[in-house]
Amino acid sequence: MDHREIAELLGTTPNNVSVNVHHARRKLRLLLGQGSEPVPAGDALDSVRRDDPLYALIHSTAVWLRLGIHAKQRADRKEGNR
Repeated sequence: MDHREIAELLGTTPNNVSVNVHHARRKLRLLLGQGSEPVPAGDALDSVRRDDPLYALIHSTAVWLRLGIHAKQRADRKEGNR
C-alpha cells in the first residue's frame, strides 16, 4: 500500500502516514542497535515487560531483523559493496 491508500484507510493524511512511518523506522533502528543515537529511557526493547504477551513476538522479530541486516551486510562486504 502506498501512503495515500494507508491514509484513506486510517482517516488521516498521506503526510501524516509518511511522518509516522519515518518515526517507526527510526525507532526500530534504535531498538535493533542500528541507530547512532542513544535509545531514550523506556524505549529500549529491554523496557518491555517479559510477561507481556507481545514480548516474545517483538523479541523474535528483532532477532530475525538483526540476522537479516547482518546477513545483508556480510553479503555486501563479500561483493565489495560497502
